[in-house]
Amino acid sequence: DYGFLRFLLTFCLAISVSAYEYWHKGLQSIPSDIYISTSVSSAANARCRDAMETWNDTCFSYDCLVYSGTTSTTTYAVEDNKNTITIASTTESYLGQTTATQKKYTFLWLNWYMEEFDININPKYSWYTLESETSITSSTYASHYDLESMILHELGHALGLDHAPDKTYNGVRVVMYEAMGSQQIIRVL
Repeated sequence: DYGFLRFLLTFCLAISVSAYEYWHKGLQSIPSDIYISTSVSSAANARCRDAMETWNDTCFSYDCLVYSGTTSTTTYAVEDNKNTITIASTTESYLGQTTATQKKYTFLWLNWYMEEFDININPKYSWYTLESETSITSSTYASHYDLESMILHELGHALGLDHAPDKTYNGVRVVMYEAMGSQQIIRVL
């Protein structure tokens, strides 16, 4: 019967139709409070808040991601009912990582919602934490990665976006592309 095959094909084609693909339905609770670990420097804290504001200003008519202060949590991926950004040692090579620690499955929609997320900044790398986008090109920052760009990417995962298949879309660098080079700034959605 071609009816079922047509339904299945239509369903599969409807999953992704833009530059960004959904990973899941994103945060269940919006607005969502985000705490930043006291282990994160004040300059890095400011860049994390700037990344939250970029999402809020660009995509929402209200503050979806809300900075709620600092937390003494220094461990990555803790189920404590707090969305946390921290900088914790790891043996892995990622720049940053988002982990969903609590999931609520919804059978009828075949998706899940994140009830909590944690983002880790890998301390193995040198991080560029200045507000200026032009200073990163100086030789002083030759091996530095832009923290705000990385946090912008990781917050995209928290909001439900998957990695983008291409580096650019209509000539603009895509925040959700899976890799970022040193001295590269991608602060525009």
